[in-house]
Amino acid sequence: MSKYKRIAKLMVKDYLELDKLTSENKEKVPNTKLGLKYEIDKSAAGELWRGVRMGMLQKFDKSEYGLIAEQMYFDGIVTRIGELTYKEVGELYKVDGTAAMNILIGLDAVAKIEKSDDSRKFGHIEGIQPEQIFSSRMELAEAGVHKPIQAGISGSQFEGADSIVLSGGYEDDKDYGNVIIYTGAGGRNQNTGVQDRDQELLKVNLALAKSKVDNLPVRVVRGYNHRSPYSPKEGYQYAGLYRVTDYWKEKGNAGFIIWRYRLELIEGLLDSFNDQDLSTRRIEITSNRIVRDKKLADDIKKLYSYECQVCGIALKMNIGLYAEAAHIKPLGEPHNGPDIVSNILCLCPNHHKMFDNGGFSIDDDYSLIGIEGNLFIKEKHNIDIQFFKYHREHYLS
Repeated sequence: MSKYKRIAKLMVKDYLELDKLTSENKEKVPNTKLGLKYEIDKSAAGELWRGVRMGMLQKFDKSEYGLIAEQMYFDGIVTRIGELTYKEVGELYKVDGTAAMNILIGLDAVAKIEKSDDSRKFGHIEGIQPEQIFSSRMELAEAGVHKPIQAGISGSQFEGADSIVLSGGYEDDKDYGNVIIYTGAGGRNQNTGVQDRDQELLKVNLALAKSKVDNLPVRVVRGYNHRSPYSPKEGYQYAGLYRVTDYWKEKGNAGFIIWRYRLELIEGLLDSFNDQDLSTRRIEITSNRIVRDKKLADDIKKLYSYECQVCGIALKMNIGLYAEAAHIKPLGEPHNGPDIVSNILCLCPNHHKMFDNGGFSIDDDYSLIGIEGNLFIKEKHNIDIQFFKYHREHYLS
């Protein structure tokens, strides 16, 4: 490991101290102090720190090299660090090659910590128990509980999300203990932290959605700065495994579109939670699942002879015909849709899955949005079209 790679790694460990030092310096990189601390040339120290700071905190100064660090970060050039020479990196960004490579080394030091040694791990990490406290995000990353040093969501839109950290970053989050309403990433101003644009269902936001569709467990960590009675007084506490049971979009408190996720505890720190904030009835003690009226669901399926209202197919099995009852406006917090006939559809499993995950929606005239066709409606089935509107506004991306 070269001297600069070793120093970049030390900067990653010291990032809280160094970020405070930079902030106290009115966001100007304190090259001289960094050079003295790590006993290297002050310019090289500043360049390494710009790369580390951009990778860790997505912060940059307005200097030429600060802007280069930002551009490198969003270009993802760190994946090519082994391929490019100093000269090539300099030519690519039209700056001194040595300076550019130092920035890249800083970015790479962060990327190596965030990168899994093996493939992404879903479920518990061996040797880590719920209730375990970690002193810092760095400790969480090194233990493999949550790899990203700064980001709240660890995941890939192709694989799913393996962990999240609740750290008080979004005002829209709600924490009921066994149930969490979590806000996706993005849309916030990097300088002010204020939501100033819509979030999109991309990257890590899409990763959480994929975890819902693929039924993948998500590790949940609560930070000391997360406003909740379940949070630790200091450090970060592993809360256990949760499952994403729903996701949708809505306007947040700041007036911009955010993506929301409902996570329910599978196993972990809490055995039960106070249900006073949730308005829907639940089976107490043994389950947190919403109680549905089975007779209503059966009546709707019988009305349609178990034929899907979208494709008209009734699945034939050894036990007889099969279909599923789908609620248009979902039951449970925070949607609180009613369990009534006018809010229920008869769908096959495929179209039920698609409907619940924004694959299609329904217009007020019963035409389908996202796929071709019209919803088949029987005369005795009176659907309240306000539920269609709710589904369109919250589930179509």
